[in-house]
Amino acid sequence: MPGSSDAGELLTIKIFCAPGDGSNSQHEGLRAYVEPFVILLILFLNAAVGVWQESRSEAALEALKELQGEHAKVIREGKM
Repeated sequence: MPGSSDAGELLTIKIFCAPGDGSNSQHEGLRAYVEPFVILLILFLNAAVGVWQESRSEAALEALKELQGEHAKVIREGKM
C-alpha cells in the first residue's frame, strides 16, 4: 500500500516525541503506554471477577434447587 510506511514512521515519531523538554517528554511517552495497559488490566480483572461470580451464583442456584421439595401438599378450601 503506497504511503503506509510513511504513516507508520510518522506514528512512531509522534509516540516517542511528545512536546516539551526532554525529561517531560519521556514521562509523557511512558504515560502513553502505562495508561492503556492499566485500563486493559482493569478490563481483564473485571471479566475474571465476572466469570468467577457467575460460576459461584450458578453453584448457589443449584444448591437451592436441591433444597427445594419436589412435591407439596396444598390445602384448598380446608381440604388437603
